[in-house]
Amino acid sequence: MDELFLLVLIWVTPFLFINSVVWYLEKNHRNRDISYKYNLLKSYHEVFIARLHSQTKYEISTKNSHILLGEFGASNTITIVTNPHCQPCALLHDRIEKMLEKQDIMFQVQYIFVSPSEIKSESSKILISAYQKHPLKIREIYQEWFSTGKLNVTDFAQKYNCNPNAPEVLSEYNLHEEWRIANRIVATPTILVNGYILPPEYQIEDLRFFELRE
Repeated sequence: MDELFLLVLIWVTPFLFINSVVWYLEKNHRNRDISYKYNLLKSYHEVFIARLHSQTKYEISTKNSHILLGEFGASNTITIVTNPHCQPCALLHDRIEKMLEKQDIMFQVQYIFVSPSEIKSESSKILISAYQKHPLKIREIYQEWFSTGKLNVTDFAQKYNCNPNAPEVLSEYNLHEEWRIANRIVATPTILVNGYILPPEYQIEDLRFFELRE
């Protein structure tokens, strides 16, 4: 009886193992094939435009914020609604900086700073002041803010001689606040592409594949 069981085990086990491997490989291949087709479909320009234009559109222009990075005067604009103390915003800023370094996007990047409280609004004003005082170094300065600078606002402001109460700073900050209130945007970060919410199935890095004409 034991010999019969051993014989069956010797013959059946390899068969079951082989079938399991084949099933796994076929399943894995199907998943890769589905993923490839999905990514291919997603990359089609017409599909992206259709998805983009199906999203909510907000009226936005450089009149609403003069905080601009990247390709100044480009026909296409990525608007980032960001909170200076929001960690996901910091991570997004780092991704944008990497794209700008590689010159991966021919877009103008616009920042709109929003604050969850009156106390935190000083940080937005400091970042606006830094932009106005140091436009040629602003990418480096914003990188510092989102990595370590936000942990000590006073030291950061002193280092870059920022004046959050300067009239030109308050004027710019009020533009951001007026736009935010009018459009009722509270979630940060929010990414807009020519005013449209970036569709959820796309990453901001995907924009390098598309040439938009609005």
